[in-house]
Amino acid sequence: MEELVGTTVMVHPKLTQDPINMQGSVGTISRTLNEDCASYVNFGHEYLGVYNNDALLMLMPTEVALGDLPNDIVAMDLDASEVLDIFRICMLNESGIPEKQETALRLAVASPVISEAIVFTVQDWIDFQIDRLDQQQNPGRGR
Repeated sequence: MEELVGTTVMVHPKLTQDPINMQGSVGTISRTLNEDCASYVNFGHEYLGVYNNDALLMLMPTEVALGDLPNDIVAMDLDASEVLDIFRICMLNESGIPEKQETALRLAVASPVISEAIVFTVQDWIDFQIDRLDQQQNPGRGR
């Protein structure tokens, strides 16, 4: 999943075993290891870590987050302020500016409700993409 290179991610804040103690830190994916279900994460000039994709949090792409939003509003009983926060977070993330993308991810993770709506693990995203490809390659049969 080379398209993940450059994606802003956060090491899960509750990760129990992290040799470089970067729980809750934000970095960018610099390389994916598909066979190991892991990714290299660059935390700036000082640190580079290898993490299982289940330990890395990322924002859903805006088109997915906003596409799911009408269902999330009902299913999660989101109030107007939470919906506005989701829009703001998506706008920050779409800016393409690393500092704003980091802010967006931190804001989303800080709210349990918003996090549930628009934050994936990297592995969840990979699985979602694989399912999406499978559906495109095996469309339902008509009569």
